[in-house]
Amino acid sequence: MPPINGQFDAIGTQYGTSVTKLQQTINVPNGIFSASLTWNDRVRNFAGQFGPNPDQAWRGLILDTTGALLQEVFSTNPGDTLLQVGPNSRSGDITAVLQDYAGQTVVVSFETQATFYYLTTAVDDIKLLVSTLPADMDECKDQGWSTFVNVNTGKEIFKNQGDCVSFVATKGK
Repeated sequence: MPPINGQFDAIGTQYGTSVTKLQQTINVPNGIFSASLTWNDRVRNFAGQFGPNPDQAWRGLILDTTGALLQEVFSTNPGDTLLQVGPNSRSGDITAVLQDYAGQTVVVSFETQATFYYLTTAVDDIKLLVSTLPADMDECKDQGWSTFVNVNTGKEIFKNQGDCVSFVATKGK
């Protein structure tokens, strides 16, 4: 199949029991207001079934640096359509987990686990969208307040410059 977008996408193909991972370590900023992970994918399962997670599954995960699961953003499940050639636009709200790990490192992981063989996945256009809050009043000036947007809803966080300045002055109270 052609790439989802542009000239290339990342593809995981198995011909036996295996796990394929595409991972990126990120440093989580402080002051996160909202965060989401978005991507496009194709899933083609020729094994005849998706297994109970994690067997025969395609997943988007947030992990700690030891590999422990912090949040499952997406997973295929038993009964899902086997051929999802899309491209499928997917996203997940990861605000809470990134707020919990502010100032630390986490891993974004896309994983194809083939237990029954013949599971092919493609992923492209991966975006980690994060909105932070102003740290000082200067960030509120000259329409700066209007640049603080909730990435999950698309709505401005502050009503006006005064609302933004008040937030900074009271340290968010």
